[in-house]
Amino acid sequence: MRLAWDLGWTILGGIAATAFAARYAPMWPYVHGGVVWVLIAAASVFAAWDLGSDYPFWFVVTLLVSLPVQAIGIWLGARYRPR
Repeated sequence: MRLAWDLGWTILGGIAATAFAARYAPMWPYVHGGVVWVLIAAASVFAAWDLGSDYPFWFVVTLLVSLPVQAIGIWLGARYRPR
């Protein structure tokens, strides 16, 4: 159960990070959010590659499948930028 909570907070943290980067970017919010998302995706792929055997299969697969969901933060942050 603890591992599921950790995974949920990791996904929510990715959404929050991309939304924050897109919302407070001085210019080109989609690019700023996208760069943060690429860093998150690279770290997730590295974790799946390096630590994959230490975690259950469902955890690794869900972490990688959740990457497009985390990209929703880019849209949220760009849409609700301060004017």
